[in-house]
Parts: sequence; C-alpha cells; structure tokens
Amino acid sequence: VWAIGFFDDGTAVLATGPEGKVWAVAPGAKEPRLVVQLPERHALAVAKGRDNSLFVGTNPRGKVYRLTADGQVTPVFEAPQNPVQALAVDGKGNLYVGVSGTAIVYLVQPDGRWRELRRFTPERHIMALYGLDDGVLVATGAPGKLYRLTADGVALWLYDSQQTHILTVVQNGDALYCIPSGSGEVLQLVRNKEGVYRSPVLDAGQVARWGVLRFVAEIPQGAQLLVQARAGNTAAPDPTWS
Repeated sequence: VWAIGFFDDGTAVLATGPEGKVWAVAPGAKEPRLVVQLPERHALAVAKGRDNSLFVGTNPRGKVYRLTADGQVTPVFEAPQNPVQALAVDGKGNLYVGVSGTAIVYLVQPDGRWRELRRFTPERHIMALYGLDDGVLVATGAPGKLYRLTADGVALWLYDSQQTHILTVVQNGDALYCIPSGSGEVLQLVRNKEGVYRSPVLDAGQVARWGVLRFVAEIPQGAQLLVQARAGNTAAPDPTWS
C-alpha cells in the first residue's frame, strides 16, 4: 500500500503496487473490494478533490486519474517526465503534481489547463505535497528540504533536514509536522515569534537622494512589521552610514 485517501462517507481508498490496483474499504467492511486496476505498475499517490473525488498518481509513466465515489475513472494529466510521486489540492481546487527524478511540480487547474509550476534544484525528488488555501507545502528528497509553494510558482524555503529525504509533511494550525528519512522521528516545526531579514546593499550607481520606501505584506492579526533603512557612500555598511 503506497497511499490512502478517504471519500466523505469514510470509505478508505488504497493505492497499491506492483499491479496498479486501487482498493476500497467501506466502514464496517471485512474485506476490501477492487475499484480499478490501472494500466501502470504502481498507484503511488492519492489526493482528495473538492467535489469528493480522489486523484490517483501512478508510476512509472506518471499519469493522474480522477476517481469518483461511484467508481468512475478518468485520466486528467500525464507528466511529461518521470513518475508521479505526490499529489495535493489547494483551497481553490488546483491540483499539484510532484514527480521524482527531476523534482518538478506541475499545476493542473480545475478547467484542465496545466503548466510546469516550479523546478527545484539541486533537489532530485518531490516526496510529498500538502494542500493549503493558496498553494502547497513541498517536501523534497536528495536533499531533504521543506518549502511553501504558491500557485504563482513562488517558493519559500522553510526547513533544511540533516537527512536525505523528507518523506511526508502536514500542517495543523500554525505547526508543521514532517518525517525525515532514516531518523524514525516525527518533527514539529513551529513558526518563529519574530525574525529579521537584512537585504543586500542596493548600489544606486551614482549620487542619489532616497525618497519613500513602500512595501506590500500580509501581516497576521496581532503581528507587526518594522522596516528600517540606512544609506552611505561606501560599498559595505560601516559606521559612516546613517
């Protein structure tokens, strides 16, 4: 069993290999029933859609199928490269497809249009995805890192593991939980209460008078953002700077 998903009625759907079989176990059932045998060796990933459907990703040819509660199976996407390792759906219904071998995340919109959203380097594998309101959490392998990725393709680095892979990631409130490979640990990552970002020096190239500093930010309730600036006539900041 490679992955498990659930329909709204509590029926568990099991993606398995090496015969590409997808099984369903209804609440109270003693035995699973075969839903479909896909034309792939492994049904490797499962993600819940907004309409109570499930998406199933396969290996080795990297196809994604949509499975409904009444057993209908429809192909919705085929990755141009490598097997599908991870799937997730965000709050807007966008489907994210992560592949191994090239560490690419594809975005499939509800209308079926798709595009390559982000290619991570030097990572080699997308190990897991977790859907957010607008984007996903991305766990990678070789090396094992954790990112937040928006639907616009902007990636924010969150965590760097000492292990080679991060196998899975979930979010509960403000805390993130992930499982690195090789350690047998479940890690809880809690958002910092405060932090400082110091930008690189901006060289105006000539004598300049600085005017108004503007910024755009999403500030959580109860938090604040403080911006400070200084200027000087040397390449690196020193005591002569303001």
